[in-house]
Amino acid sequence: MSWKFWKKKPEKTAKQAIASDGIDGAEEYRLPLPTINIIYIFCTLKELNGAKHVQMIAEELDIQPQQVAEDLEQLTKDMTDGLTCVLEYPYVDEYYRDAYYSFYSRKHNSYNRNCFRVSFFKGEVTEDNFYDIDLDGKFLGYTVLQPTPKCIIGYTFLHPTIYKECNFAICICNHDSFVKGRKVSTTAFPYSGQDAEIKSCSENSLLMMCDYFSRRYNRYARVLPSQIADELTDSINNRQQPTHGVDIDTAVTILNINGITTRKYDKVKDDEVREADNCFAEDEFLRLLNIYVDSGFPVFMATNSHALLAIGRDEVKGAIVAMNDNERPYSCYENLKEVKSFIVPIADNILIDPRAVKTEEILTKLHETYPNVAFLRDGIAYEHRIFLTTSRSFKKYMVNANLSKDNLELVVCTAMPKFIWVSESIAKENRKQKLQDSIVDTVIVIDATDAPSAYNRLLMVKTREHLLIPMHDKTRLQRKIYSINNSTEEIHPFMNNLKGAHSLWKD
Repeated sequence: MSWKFWKKKPEKTAKQAIASDGIDGAEEYRLPLPTINIIYIFCTLKELNGAKHVQMIAEELDIQPQQVAEDLEQLTKDMTDGLTCVLEYPYVDEYYRDAYYSFYSRKHNSYNRNCFRVSFFKGEVTEDNFYDIDLDGKFLGYTVLQPTPKCIIGYTFLHPTIYKECNFAICICNHDSFVKGRKVSTTAFPYSGQDAEIKSCSENSLLMMCDYFSRRYNRYARVLPSQIADELTDSINNRQQPTHGVDIDTAVTILNINGITTRKYDKVKDDEVREADNCFAEDEFLRLLNIYVDSGFPVFMATNSHALLAIGRDEVKGAIVAMNDNERPYSCYENLKEVKSFIVPIADNILIDPRAVKTEEILTKLHETYPNVAFLRDGIAYEHRIFLTTSRSFKKYMVNANLSKDNLELVVCTAMPKFIWVSESIAKENRKQKLQDSIVDTVIVIDATDAPSAYNRLLMVKTREHLLIPMHDKTRLQRKIYSINNSTEEIHPFMNNLKGAHSLWKD
């Protein structure tokens, strides 16, 4: 179905209309949209941000037009050209509908229980060709526009390439949805604005982290705003609607309640460092944060006044990419010195902390035992890139590396636990702007479930000239011995934890 105005005047931009008429009904007058039938409106991105559509959205949601225009502009700025937008009304969003029944419906003023959904498609998609064209690769996700006065941007799932600048690698998950009866799917990281009444930035970050895990792994369930409020009330014995925000320790409790085990790291001054309490000076604190980001974890970061999710890294600038509800999705966050604490969701059977992965110490001990093996080149400055991954993902990467058949056989047949720590040593002089173009001198693979002592936990070492693989120790001395094999193949850095253009944005 379509909607029509009773009278039409020359179209103005949203800002022009607000300045001249306030988009208060003086610009154009129309009938309210029906809710007994679903309305679909096809338009361009420019038309979506134009006065006509802003007025319609503002009137239906009973939100100030200025707020609608500003929120849409922030979300859609820097989007690629040639997009088709499909507005859908009424739309039932599970997050807003939960918030509506648990909070907004109890207010004296009436709130609309319905939302708009805006779906984005690449290229020209119209009502006439919608059922005739192939939508694979055209659907770029959607955003929900909800009737919350501070911010109308609700649950949002947008493919990174919807923005002009997407030179980054991030955590992503899959999401299927239906538009006009057609099933469409895309990959992205979930995002949402905060309404400041049932969701602050911290609750918002918790909800989006749980949403990501629920879509990526079957064992986790999505968490709704009312559940967070109830869990907060139970945890701190105080009513949590309207929201008062969530401190970092309570955030840990909420994640643990919902089955996501965590580790928390705090930044302190140098003279206050207490490693047993996970307190670190700034340099070590930031080093650990970067290790977990490179490991493909969404990391909950907290400053003195804000919370956001670190989800990846810009491949050119090196900055962390974040889901920050003060910015549009996938914005770079460069104020890491403001981060006071962070939380990492980490599996129970990962028993070794990254602090135990001391690359240079391990290589020194190896060289003492195997003096004929050159683990690092003398006089060369190295960057040691440490990250956590699964043995399955690592072996998949090695299958696609440039190894000989014999050496590949040795690697894939080496028994490994589910999770492993990996350290890659890259000569700084050979470090390329894009990491995947660099050459790795030495790779160490470490059992993430063993005791962090000596180098007994080593599972594999690959140098520029050799491959060390553990052998069966017939003497039962509880120490591994290694076979040394010639291996002069060059390998590039492991890139499977975070997804980007190098992986065609596939999960």
